[in-house]
Amino acid sequence: MHKLKYNICGCKLVELPYLEENLIDGNVLIVGERNGNEGIIDTVYKKNKEIDCTDIDEIDDGNIVDYYLNQQGAGTFFHTNFLDFPESKKYDNVACINVLEHFGMGWGNKTDLINWNWDLAGIEKMTRLCSGRIIITVPAGPPIFYGDTLESGVPFLRRYDKQRIEIIKSFVEKLNFTVEKEKLFFSPDLVNWQETHFDILEPQYSHHNLSSPNMIYAFCIDCSKNKV
Repeated sequence: MHKLKYNICGCKLVELPYLEENLIDGNVLIVGERNGNEGIIDTVYKKNKEIDCTDIDEIDDGNIVDYYLNQQGAGTFFHTNFLDFPESKKYDNVACINVLEHFGMGWGNKTDLINWNWDLAGIEKMTRLCSGRIIITVPAGPPIFYGDTLESGVPFLRRYDKQRIEIIKSFVEKLNFTVEKEKLFFSPDLVNWQETHFDILEPQYSHHNLSSPNMIYAFCIDCSKNKV
């Protein structure tokens, strides 16, 4: 095990247990993982030793992802926009933990126009890569909330309200798969988390939202059960 230290905090307090609970045997592609300092690749490596990672930014030498992929020989890092990820290999698991909300949004010094439906394109891409289970978590709440924009005013993430969640579920149905294992987590302080009812996403409860996302929508797609 590497000796690099970090603290598991915020939404990872519920996302990592959800990820660990839903991983199945086999290889894993982790989407949006280049540093490893949030505990995602550690969580995966405890159960699955064959791992590839991909991110729109480059990996840094000597970090946790570098340790697992290069020093331990777990797999390969792909530096690419995920929508351009090669489809020559199938994965038993695709893990996308608190990353999908950034698809099509502003990031770093990139000035691309906002592509609101790139999250749907990302999900479709995952279904083409996965022969087992896709595990996804995203922030929930109003689509664009205070704190979700860069200094330029460009949003760098979307949150998922009831309407967007239903759009995702309908989109997955059109791909002949089904969203399952849905959970919604809420924290009043980003420390104490609990599973909660989806009614909290109704507009009358918007006062529960913090500038840092404090609601997490988690779901899986079983790609071994194509409905056709």
